[in-house]
Amino acid sequence: MPVVALTRIALCALMAVLGGCAWESAQVHSLTPAVGTVEASVSIASIEMGHACGRQLQAELEEGVAGEGCERARKAVQRGLARRNGRRARFGWIEGRTVDLRGLHLRVGEAYACKDWPLRRAGENVLWGHQVAGANCRRRPFKGIMLLSGLTHDGRSIPLFERTIRDGVFDLSYARLDRRLKLAGLGGLAAFDRIEFGVAAWAGTLDAVRLRQFQAAWHIRWISQGRGIPGLFVALHPEHSEAGRIRAFAVEGRLVRQELDYQAVARGDLSALDFLERHLWSPYRSPVRSMLFRPRGTDKATVSPGMGIAAGRTP
Repeated sequence: MPVVALTRIALCALMAVLGGCAWESAQVHSLTPAVGTVEASVSIASIEMGHACGRQLQAELEEGVAGEGCERARKAVQRGLARRNGRRARFGWIEGRTVDLRGLHLRVGEAYACKDWPLRRAGENVLWGHQVAGANCRRRPFKGIMLLSGLTHDGRSIPLFERTIRDGVFDLSYARLDRRLKLAGLGGLAAFDRIEFGVAAWAGTLDAVRLRQFQAAWHIRWISQGRGIPGLFVALHPEHSEAGRIRAFAVEGRLVRQELDYQAVARGDLSALDFLERHLWSPYRSPVRSMLFRPRGTDKATVSPGMGIAAGRTP
């Protein structure tokens, strides 16, 4: 290995002890604007301000969210905090986000060399481009590792897996995520209330509860239009308030399909063996089984046992 590479690795190992290697900062920094209690206290103590603003800004820095009022004091604290942390500070921000029934698409960036410490707007859980631009930060597409975590129904946060992000593009398929969680023995998306993207959710969250409600509503709509599969809805949403009605609809649809297949057997368009293999449970299995050894040409006007529909071939 070249001497230069060895020297760089040794320097990185030393910097890791002191606070992090520069080219790996995206992996070790949470990329959120929130700071610890000590850092917030030091920042506020360095600025002369009233007691009320001091308490307010302390809470704002710990949350990473800007409030109302105390504008001059906040600006001074943001400038001082950014100056003390220098180039070490990194912030994740969202350039764009698209969400649909199948998945989500994120364009994420990294802000650095900020003149002011950026803060989120109240009511938002991520930094947006205009906020890091307002803090006079330099920006680039995020490249690094993003940790995905899941919040369970009982409030526990579980690290799920890591994704390598290149050129700031992050795509997530709900179906693939659900399958991966099931293969890992974590119960799938249904076992979580929220999925968080990045350490401390700097890239946002996915509300899994609302997602399931949204998907269920669209599934019901498709079923009402004759496009959805009732049995699949019952399997995916067993606790839904409409599950009982959809289950009855699924049973009715299954009986209709069995009736049509029974008529096809009676006409000779479908073999009795194919029917029995297709429908493992059916009120038509017994009469269809009797057709297995019925002499050819004796299938005249057979009456279905389920709905009383005459079927068969007329000579």
